[in-house]
Amino acid sequence: MLISVLLLIVVVTYTWVSYIGIRDAAMNIGDDRVTSLAVRLSTIFKQSITQIAAPAQTLAAEPAIRGYLAAGNRSFADPATALLESYQKKDSLNRGILLLNAQKQTLFATRKNISPAANLDYLLQPADKKNSVTVGRFVTIRDSIYYPVIGRVTDHNKLLGYVLKWQVLKVTQKSIDQFAQLLGNNGKMYFGNDDGRFWTDLVRPVSLPPVPYSQLQQITQYSRKSGGPQLASMRGIANSSWMVLIEVPSSVFLEPAHIFLSRMAGIGAVLVLLGGLAGWLMSRNITKSLAKLTVAASAVAQGHYDSPVQIEREDELGQLATSFNAMASQIKAAQQELEQRVEERTKELETAHTDLQQQKETEKKKDEFISIVSHELKTPLTSLSALVQLAGSKLKNNPDDFLSGAMEKAGVQVKKMAAMINGFLNVSRIESGKISIDRQLFNLEDVITDVIKEAELTATTHQLRFAPCGTVQVFADKEKITSVITNLLSNAIKYSAKGSPVDIDCVVTTDSVRVSIKDQGIGIAKQDQGQLFERYYRVEDDHTKYISGFGIGLYLSAEIVRRHHGTIGVESEKGAGSTFYFTLPLTGVDAPPVKIV
Repeated sequence: MLISVLLLIVVVTYTWVSYIGIRDAAMNIGDDRVTSLAVRLSTIFKQSITQIAAPAQTLAAEPAIRGYLAAGNRSFADPATALLESYQKKDSLNRGILLLNAQKQTLFATRKNISPAANLDYLLQPADKKNSVTVGRFVTIRDSIYYPVIGRVTDHNKLLGYVLKWQVLKVTQKSIDQFAQLLGNNGKMYFGNDDGRFWTDLVRPVSLPPVPYSQLQQITQYSRKSGGPQLASMRGIANSSWMVLIEVPSSVFLEPAHIFLSRMAGIGAVLVLLGGLAGWLMSRNITKSLAKLTVAASAVAQGHYDSPVQIEREDELGQLATSFNAMASQIKAAQQELEQRVEERTKELETAHTDLQQQKETEKKKDEFISIVSHELKTPLTSLSALVQLAGSKLKNNPDDFLSGAMEKAGVQVKKMAAMINGFLNVSRIESGKISIDRQLFNLEDVITDVIKEAELTATTHQLRFAPCGTVQVFADKEKITSVITNLLSNAIKYSAKGSPVDIDCVVTTDSVRVSIKDQGIGIAKQDQGQLFERYYRVEDDHTKYISGFGIGLYLSAEIVRRHHGTIGVESEKGAGSTFYFTLPLTGVDAPPVKIV
């Protein structure tokens, strides 16, 4: 699952970053393309403007027209009007020619119903007045679109008047198709006035672009209701009051990016599935071996040493399995040897019970043997613990809930075995008089709280309830008092049903403090209570025969409490739970530290 999630994050991040880069590059290409089209069409139509303006320029230069406007002599009127009528007949798109004086008053019109030149100032603005001929702004008259071609009649830079030709806007379908081929990719071309208040597609008026006119001066994006997002660029046409606007759908340029995104999504899905499958296979390969190790470790902890781990691997797990099998074999051999020697020593003691000195010597030898065996057992156990920790650290690079739980359980079993061996060593030390009490001043409530927190990490099936007693300063061996509390609490958890509560109480009296641990377990018969704190004594009945232990925990606890001049005891009834307790004398803060051997 972790591999799939990490691979998914990498694929999604790479795909999205790549898509953004491709999209931005495509839009930059689109900007260049639309701008280039607008510039090219502006240049092309500049040439068309020149052709449209040529007749008006010719008329403005005719001597008859110039003489008529300069002198106001009627003798020039007939040649001038005849000339205008002649031009009117030559141009099929011409809807009338006006001759105006310098004050823009109409002197002659080729048609009586021709529109007057009252809006001449609007039609000319803001065209350059230095040009002799200007193509003015579009206007709508009835159902047609017109534009004026205005020629300035001058004499030695003196303005005499104007020749104004009204042209109707008519474009053939063939021309429109040619422009469409030039634009390509669903592009559209519009013409409009330089004030932005009129636009046409050369056939009919169209709605204005949905952005302020000032934004059209540069490359811009907007959306039309019928065409979606558009990329647009506008350019002016020289010697006219016209603007050309090019629109191309943004989807044309974004299509490669969308194709890339869809393909990468498919590829990413395949990679995630393959990565998840590979991770599952790898995890399964590891968990099988760890499951075998966990089962074997639990069996060894319960005293069963005939279950070797069958793992054919050459990695760390294989080495761990080999070491585990060797350790199990050594423990089994040591146990058998220990049982044999204990049996032999027992027989020797039974035959020499009348000789007290010989009995003490035998006990001493037995304790020395237990000490030697315990020391020997610690060597393979230390190696196993190191290998378990190494495997756990390896798993940090490939976290897995099952693997982590398996290694944690294996670690717990190793700790249990270490506790049993340390117990034997402590028994040997007590019997030989080598155990020491290193006193220090500490808060008993803090110690109890720490033991409960540590127990809660493994005893998840029980509810541990603590009734604190506040700050209680005792002058004792902190480490050994901690082991006493730990032993009593672990016994309460071990011998009580899952889900049952365990109560820990701490009560302060005048000169001592009493710590008690109460469970809701199987209880202890009266005849067994007097021997519970003896060395190697275990209660044997139908409830306890399947629970592991050697009967040394309560013995060690009792010895530690007694060496602190305290008391230890039990209150129990068969089937009604048990309450184990111990007391410690309260010591003044000024008491010096002592060591009792």
